[in-house]
Amino acid sequence: MSRLKKINIIYTVILIIGGILCAVGTYIQNTILTFIGFSCIVCAVIYRLLIYRCPHCGKYLDRSKGQYCPYCREDVNKF
Repeated sequence: MSRLKKINIIYTVILIIGGILCAVGTYIQNTILTFIGFSCIVCAVIYRLLIYRCPHCGKYLDRSKGQYCPYCREDVNKF
């Protein structure tokens, strides 16, 4: 499994956990649980923005799921 796939899996898991915590906290009207869920979502987005980068040029890959960086055209799964 490539590094970028691992990053996507971690991002997705944290995002889903945050969404569930947020929804449950809102449903049971627990402000602390809602805040924790919202914090998980924000942390997942920040994690993705900071880590999901090309290993060659360092630019953010955005939604790119291809094998090559859209900026430098290097293989992003090489590392």
